[in-house]
Amino acid sequence: MFAVWAVRLAGSRLRFLVVSAALQATVLFPIALLSLTVSFSQKIFVLIALMVIFRVLGNLIGTAWGSLMSDYLLPNQRGRYLGWRSQVVGIAGVLGMGFAGILLFVTKEISPALGFFVLFILASVCRLVSSVLLGKMVDLPLHHSRHGKFSFLMFLGRFKEDNLARFLLYAASILFAANLAGTYFSVYVLKELHFSYVEYTAVHLSAVIAGLISFPIWGRHADIVEMPRS
Repeated sequence: MFAVWAVRLAGSRLRFLVVSAALQATVLFPIALLSLTVSFSQKIFVLIALMVIFRVLGNLIGTAWGSLMSDYLLPNQRGRYLGWRSQVVGIAGVLGMGFAGILLFVTKEISPALGFFVLFILASVCRLVSSVLLGKMVDLPLHHSRHGKFSFLMFLGRFKEDNLARFLLYAASILFAANLAGTYFSVYVLKELHFSYVEYTAVHLSAVIAGLISFPIWGRHADIVEMPRS
């Protein structure tokens, strides 16, 4: 909801992407330190606040990046490219989750806190590298259309006659419910079902592997739908 405002405040989409990614890397560093610090009364609230900042920045970055990439690619190329990219990201996710699961499993008996500290430090470094790589993109100018002033309240007002509005509300509701329940999933499988970190990682990998298979298929289908009909 605030991505457009944030991009305008930054002056360009690329500048916003680079700065926001660097801020995400910065936020991950104190999260890593929290795993090694002694417990204090507000520790969990500090962790939640930092994670909220990280996730909000991530969603803002996704909106601005999608807007910039839509100007990079022709309409009938977006699905194929994004499907390929999602597959690459998924493979990186599989490798990263596998490494994380093994590291936490190995360090569990020595110091679980040390394992999480190393993971978040590595994540911070990787995000900083991605910020540098984002800066190498070409900063295409943002063209404001006559629909640029379309507000969220105006969007809600079209709910009855707009299929897109109904679909987006449905998708948002599903994501809201999934994220609400997801906060308890990790604790449940680790504490109640007594999964090891390796088993926990395997459960998450099953969803990632399903995505690796389906992303290119959906990408090609999106391009077919996007192609102009004669």
